[in-house]
Amino acid sequence: MNEKIREAFHQVKAEEELKKRTKKFIYDKTKGYNKKHMYHIYYVLIPAACMLFIFIGYQIYFTPTLAISIDINPSIEMEVNRFDKVIAIEGYNEDGEELVNLLQDVKYMNYADAINQIIDNKEILTLLSNDEIMVISIISQDNEQSMRILSNIESYTSDDTNIHCYHGDYERLDEANKLGLSYGKYDAYQKLCSLDINISIEEIQSMSMREIHDLLATYLEDDSSGHHQHGHGH
Repeated sequence: MNEKIREAFHQVKAEEELKKRTKKFIYDKTKGYNKKHMYHIYYVLIPAACMLFIFIGYQIYFTPTLAISIDINPSIEMEVNRFDKVIAIEGYNEDGEELVNLLQDVKYMNYADAINQIIDNKEILTLLSNDEIMVISIISQDNEQSMRILSNIESYTSDDTNIHCYHGDYERLDEANKLGLSYGKYDAYQKLCSLDINISIEEIQSMSMREIHDLLATYLEDDSSGHHQHGHGH
């Protein structure tokens, strides 16, 4: 009887040892598989996450949030991102294209440095010294950014009475560019048309802002004088 009990006990103990060894074997194998499996996941996911981060960063950096139209004749426009960096510059007439070719290094500059370089350009300085008018239009859907930049540019250009800055209507920017006009020239074109002054897009492209200003002034003066004479007739 005692012998049977001992045999049964040894059998149970042997089974327990077998179970332990089996569990250890499975654990070791499974653990090794998981490590390899996780390494494979990390190997795929980490580069993918880096590429996604780069793509999102690229999209954010190269998405314009504001445009700065600079018109004197030349006429040019700069696109600025949310970090106040110039990401594109384009000329909207022949003179503008020539100036842009001289200003390629303003890309990726802070907008303030770019404005400074444009105004300090020899050709622009000559035009301003000859009593030409420069109009700087700030156009953006981001009111906070546009008002801040407008305020900064107004402060920077306050000593030059021939430089005028204002906030433009973002909704009209795309329409202006589709017509091949900078925002500043388009705004002037709209004002002339509203006064029934017959002028083509090609003509407005080639005119300086001084010529446009003088045309408007002459028309308004004649119109005012006409009204005055008409009133006198009564």
